[in-house]
Parts: sequence; structure tokens; C-alpha cells
Amino acid sequence: MLRQLTLLGGLTLSSGGAGIMIVPVVMAASPTQLRNAITDTPASQGDNTACESPPASWQAEPVGSVSLKLSTTLLPPLSAEETTRFLMAEQITGSPTQELQAVGQAEMRMPGTVLKAAEIRYNTFTDTLYAEREVRLYRDGNFFTGDQLSLKLDTRQGELQRPEFVLPANNGRGQARSLTFLNQEQTQLKQAEYSTCPANKRDWYVRAEELTLDAAEQQASGKEGTLYFKDVPILYLPRYRFGLGEQRRTGFLAPYFSSSSRSGFQLTTPFYINLAPNRDLTLLPRYYTRRGEQLGADFRYLGEQNRMGQLRAEYLPKDQEQGRARYSYSWQHAELLAPRLTLTGNFNQVSDDTYFTDFSRTLAASSQSFLPRDLGLSYLHPTGTSYLRLSNFQTLQNASTPITPPYARLPQVGSQQRWVDWFGLDAGLTVEATRFSHSTLQTGERYLAIPSLSYPLTRSYGFVVPKVSLHTTYYALDANSGLNLAQSNAQREVPIYSLDSGLIFERSTSLFGNRVSQTLEPRLFYLRAPYRNQSNLPNFDSALADINFAQIFAENAFSGQDRVADADQLTTALTTRFITDSTGQERLRLAIAQRFNFQSPVVTLPGGSPSNERKSDLLFAGYGQLSRTTYLDSGLQLNAQDNSARRYNTSIRYIPARGKSIAATYRYREAELRQVDIAGQWPLTESLYAVGRVNYSLLDRQSVENVLGVEYNGGCWIIRAVGQRFASAANTSTTSFFLQLELSGFGALGSNPSEILRRNIPGYSILNNRDSNSSRFTHYE
Repeated sequence: MLRQLTLLGGLTLSSGGAGIMIVPVVMAASPTQLRNAITDTPASQGDNTACESPPASWQAEPVGSVSLKLSTTLLPPLSAEETTRFLMAEQITGSPTQELQAVGQAEMRMPGTVLKAAEIRYNTFTDTLYAEREVRLYRDGNFFTGDQLSLKLDTRQGELQRPEFVLPANNGRGQARSLTFLNQEQTQLKQAEYSTCPANKRDWYVRAEELTLDAAEQQASGKEGTLYFKDVPILYLPRYRFGLGEQRRTGFLAPYFSSSSRSGFQLTTPFYINLAPNRDLTLLPRYYTRRGEQLGADFRYLGEQNRMGQLRAEYLPKDQEQGRARYSYSWQHAELLAPRLTLTGNFNQVSDDTYFTDFSRTLAASSQSFLPRDLGLSYLHPTGTSYLRLSNFQTLQNASTPITPPYARLPQVGSQQRWVDWFGLDAGLTVEATRFSHSTLQTGERYLAIPSLSYPLTRSYGFVVPKVSLHTTYYALDANSGLNLAQSNAQREVPIYSLDSGLIFERSTSLFGNRVSQTLEPRLFYLRAPYRNQSNLPNFDSALADINFAQIFAENAFSGQDRVADADQLTTALTTRFITDSTGQERLRLAIAQRFNFQSPVVTLPGGSPSNERKSDLLFAGYGQLSRTTYLDSGLQLNAQDNSARRYNTSIRYIPARGKSIAATYRYREAELRQVDIAGQWPLTESLYAVGRVNYSLLDRQSVENVLGVEYNGGCWIIRAVGQRFASAANTSTTSFFLQLELSGFGALGSNPSEILRRNIPGYSILNNRDSNSSRFTHYE
């Protein structure tokens, strides 16, 4: 039999086959409204009292008489006093005016909270819940279980005895002796254990006297904690803090260490300072057993007015081996000063030539020779860009192989413009004025203007682009001893004519079992530039460009602007592509190109001699995805005179799955380079991965860079052990060792080799232990 009792404020108490439930009919009653109405009403009291004829003032307004209208504003969120509670159980007894007792699969629901227990008691006057036996509480995305719970619903304060908890946001879980809900956002646990490992696998955990979870700040903080790994205490944590989300927090980061043959054992204890949502600072105090104490800092900023940058600095007051102070700094900055107007800066400085050799962790860093110092201002026009630059370099010298420092440009002012479809033509104009400074070489100013005009004819099956340009240069040189010139002023005008043309043929075929479209793309590029004697001109920035598929179609064989090559030549090329019909993916590309000189070029760099070759080296290139997991990239530069290889490189990569990659590369440059490079990441077992790279010079019969290590994925932790050795200078090598224990969702101990592995191993994947499917609703009931 179904019975219904209309309670105060439009609530209905119903009993039926599914149990007893408090549900809203038309309007919901808050606990305060319910108490006030009950206080003012002479209703009889009792566990099963029913109001047979409630007063008219108690009756909810019938649904049919409610007039609804749209609101133009959002209503404020309901307070804890105003939210509706839903109570369900197999049996509910008690008095609505004092206390209700729900027994048997009892359940209380309210926004953000679901409570289940064998028994729930709800005191309407104090707005307090009491739950016993098999207590399960889902609260704002987190899940708690325990023996007994008391919870004041309006303030969300309460206590849970013998709790266990799950924090889905970062896969955290744990247990404690007691738990106190301090308020809606903060939860405090006593004698707690915390881990991100599965419940049946406590590989690591933190045991603390006190642990506080802050949902608003998305962080956890603790006191008197100890970190255990495999039940062995490895780190004492008197006070600690870790994130429950992605928010940044001020405090000490996990210390890390490494070992290097140049500087000895290194220990760093970073301190992170969250200055503002758009600024942070990391202090990096370090100690080197062979060098001494060093202080480093890394400051990052992101301005509200399209400004961003990073400043890094290191200072060693006294190097124990060299007996002097050593330092380095680097500053990169970019800022939008106004619409279309951008300011950029890049400044770098070290105290001495061997700084990177002694302190760097990578081959690329240790082999740096030029540190740029640039300040630039650029304005973006609708048709191009204008710019102002100041640039200089710090040159790091090696006593055994000294190098000539490059010129400083103080300043460089220019503009590059292009007008498309200008009366059917494309027009371009490049102008530039540069002041070149140097301590030992010829200095002066160079003024440049290059107007151009082209008439592109393009169709779906091909193109023809005739073009004419004039390379005009004027020099105002200083009277110094760098270059013995007959005059201080010089100029040069070189007209350049070119005709670029190509066709595109297409057919349907198959490749590797897939239907593809194959293209055949022949291309002819004719270039004509008359000879101009340029031996009386200085060379500020020109060099002979390497021949490749991009440069072979260029109008000048030299980089820079101080030499313009004479040319009467035709470049031929043929490219074929295989494009998958279903996806549009280019599966394979093959190309061949060669340049033919009708007259041998005469213009050379200072000290050079003209070449008598009537045809260039033959270029071959191939790129393709041979299968879903295999990639090939290859290039060959063949001497046209004797068919010998001048340059050759080929690389094949096999990446069948995440955490599985093998890459093999061979590089060859005539009389300069012969290297074999093998790198990979591969699982030896389900959890153990081998990582490494061997880069060996066959010409020098020695290793250029070797990396070897292992990674073990423990499910909720990873341990990495990596050794590295690279040539940091002539006849000098640096050996480093990295050991790191990473605890998922908590932090890491040791030195992180991930950046070294990413740089050295193509396709390297960081082993990720976090459950990407976890969310605040993972344990929702």
C-alpha cells in the first residue's frame, strides 16, 4: 500500500515498495524553512505521525497554477542552508520535527555529496548527519569510506573514523586513523598514509602524522612525514607539499643530483616561487664537489600586454679548480609594443671560453662557439616587414682550433615587401642598410636594394614564372688596415633573370597494398646573371652555400649579400609522390636534381678560385612511410665527374608502439665525416626498458656521443639510470651519470635524464603511469 504525507514547504514523505524517500514536489524546503514551519504548527509528534488534514498554508501551490517566465540573469548559487536533501532507505522512522533514522541501504544525496551507509540519522534542528557501518562518502569528486561519520551539512564540517580515501584527480589513495572535514574545501587526516599506487600494490607511500587536503588550492600538505619505498624509509619529510592538480605552488622542489667527470658530483635543491599567475622564479642552489657552490636562477614571465620572456643565470663565486668566479646568463624576450610592432631580444654571456665544456650536460651546448646578443624591432606591413636590429656575438675560442669572430651589425635596418597581383604582376623590394663592426677586419657600411618583378602563370597541371631583379649594393668603407682597397667607396649592380617552370602529371596506382595517386613532376629552372668583378668588395657575411634541394633553385650560389654569383645555367629536377587516396597522406616521395652551367661561374670568395665544372653534383632524395611503423629518409650528393659520393645520409626509424622505437642513421661527408648512429627505446620485459644511443665516428675511430641506460616502470613509479659520454672539446670527453626515482603524482628524486633521452632517441616516449581515464566521476555512486 502506498501512503503519502504532505510535509511543510511542499515536501512529500512517501512509502512504497522501493523504500521511503524525501523528495521535492513543487518547491524545495531548506532545513531552516522546515524547522520554522514545524515550530509554528501544532502537529502531533511520533515516529509514524501523519498529518491527515494539513493547514492550507502548508499546501504546495499546484503545478498547474505556477506561472513560469524566462530570467535574463543567472540566479546565485544556493547556500548550504537552501539546498535540497534526498533521503532514501529500506525503512525510515523518527520525527520530521526532530530526527529521522534511515536503516538498510540508507542513502543521503545533496549537491556535490552522496552518502551511503547501513544506518543514517539526520537531525533536522542541527542539520547534522550521523552514519554508521559501511560508510561510503562521495564528496566533490573525492571518495571516502570508514566506520562512523558525523557531518554538519550547512558548514560541511565533520569527522570520519578509520577512513580510507581515493583522490581521482591524481590517482591518489590512502588511509588514516581519523579524518576531519574542516570546511567545504579542506580535509585533515591524522596518522595518514598516502600513495598513488593501486590499493593492492603499496610500492611507495608517505606516512605522516598529519596530512591536509585542500580542494580549493588543489594541493596537499603534511607534517612529520616519511617517504617509504618498498617498505624501506628513504626520506624524512618534516614539512612537505605536493599538488593534487596542475596548479603551481611556492616551495622546495624535490632535490636532484648527477655526476660528471668535469665537475664531480652535483646536488641541486630547487626552490620554486610562484610570484603571480604570469610570473615565477626558480632558485637553483647547487654544489659541485670539484667546483664548489653555485647559485642559479630561472625567471619566467608572461605579460598581460603580449609580453613573454625567460631569464636564466648561474654564478660560481670561486671555482675550486680555476680559482676564479665563473658565471653565465641568458635572456630571451618578445613583446608586442603595438599592433604589428614587435620587440625581441636574445642576450647570452659566459665568463670564459670553457664554461660550457665544464658545466654543460649535452654535446650541443658544450660545442657552442658563438653566443648571440640581439635586439630587434619589426613592423608587419600588409605587404611585408620592416626591421631594425642590433646584433653581436661572444666568440668562445679553443686554443687548438681558433676561429675568426663574426661581424657585429650595429645597426641593421631594412624592409622586405611583396605586392601580389599588381596589375597581373608580382613585385618585390628588399632594402637594407647595415653598419659592420669588427676589432681586426675591414669595417664599414653596406646599402642594399633589390627590386624584382615576376609574372606567374599557374594552372592545376603546371606553372611558368618569368622573373627579373636587380641586385644593387653600395659600400662606404672605413679607412682601416683590414682590407687594402684602392677606394673607400664601391658599388655593384647585377641584373638577374630567371624562368621557373614545371608540370604535374597524375595517375592512379597501388603502393604497399593501398590505392594511391602517383604524381610525376618535372621542373626546369633557368638562371642568368652576368659577371661583375667583385674582388674589390669586402666580405662581411657571404659564404658558399651548400648544394641541396632548396639551394639548387636559388638565384645566388652564395649566402649573404657581399657576393652575387654569375650564372648561365639550367637546373633540372624530377619528383614523384605517392599519395594515399583515402587519407591524402604522402606515403613516398622521390626526387632527383642537377644543375648544368652553360658557362663556368667566375665570382669567388676572397682567396678562392673559380670552378670549371660544367654541371653540378647530382642530388637524390627519398622520404617515405614504408609501413604503419617504418619510416625512411635518405639523401645522396653524387660527384658528376667520377660518380663518387660527396655526401650521403640515410635514416630508418621503426616505431611499432609507444615505448618502442629504433633508429639507425649513417652520415657521410667526403674527407670530413663518416658516422654511424644507432638509438632506441625498447622493452626487455613488460616493465623494464632499455634506452641508448651510440654515435660513432668511423673517420676518427672514436665515439662522438654515447648514451646507455634502463628504465623500470613499476606502475606507480619509474626508476631511470642513464650514463652519458660525449666529446666536449678536442681530445676532451665528459662523462655523466643520472639516477632518478619518479613517484607518480608526488614528485621525483635524483637527476632527470628525460631531456637527454628525448634529444638523443628519435621517437622516445616518457613512460606515463597516470590513468588518463580517471576523473572526478570515477568513483561516483
